[in-house]
Amino acid sequence: MLRFRLKEILSSHNASRPIGAPRMTLAQVALAIGVGPSTLSNLVSTEREGVTNTATLEALARFLKQNVREFQIQQLFEFTPPLDTQCTTNVDELYPHRTRRDANRNR
Repeated sequence: MLRFRLKEILSSHNASRPIGAPRMTLAQVALAIGVGPSTLSNLVSTEREGVTNTATLEALARFLKQNVREFQIQQLFEFTPPLDTQCTTNVDELYPHRTRRDANRNR
């Protein structure tokens, strides 16, 4: 599973800001990149797997690079199991519950 670490990035960024400086919120990031707040909330949710498109990911990465000091793209993602662990590369095997849901939808 691919987990987006946006909350951690924002938390770290905000912790490094001077006292009294404005904090960066998920809603502000969403507005800046042109998506709804629920889109980013769904990406960072631990309750469900985030689904998005490459345009949103690109806009998010570009925003973070411009606004968060020391941002590196690899900070945005966490893989479970880790990428260096041997496992399947087939999307249906990586997300078996998604396959069942999609199969039920087509009935």
